[in-house]
Amino acid sequence: MFEAIILFWHRSLWEPVSLSVELGLITLLLITLNRQTEKTSRLLYLWRREVEEQRERAADIRQRNEALVYNILPQHVATHFMGIRRKKHEELYSQSYDEIGVLFASMPNFSDFYSEESVNNQGLECLRFLNEVISDFDQVISGR
Repeated sequence: MFEAIILFWHRSLWEPVSLSVELGLITLLLITLNRQTEKTSRLLYLWRREVEEQRERAADIRQRNEALVYNILPQHVATHFMGIRRKKHEELYSQSYDEIGVLFASMPNFSDFYSEESVNNQGLECLRFLNEVISDFDQVISGR
């Protein structure tokens, strides 16, 4: 106890200890700041990586959706709707033709025929058969 009082009374004895304590506190502060900066940098890297993965997934989904639209709609209609992003979405699509025919056809019991089993390649063969029937109708209508 007496030694502590001497340290306070004699500044020449307290200065080296005070300097060491201050350097220790500054070192501790710098280490803490460095760890915090490292943690923030790592989190930022992970977030950027996650954002990049999400962008890649979004681009992949966009490409799949576009391919699906071009697969479902005729090319000129799909091109019209895929290019409509800059236009108003309220705009309707229509074209005028002098002669047109519409065929509504039904295949009785096709739902009973269709099955997603390994025998018919998870339903792919059933869809291939349906495509052949529709293609045959198209050939008959076009007069080939």
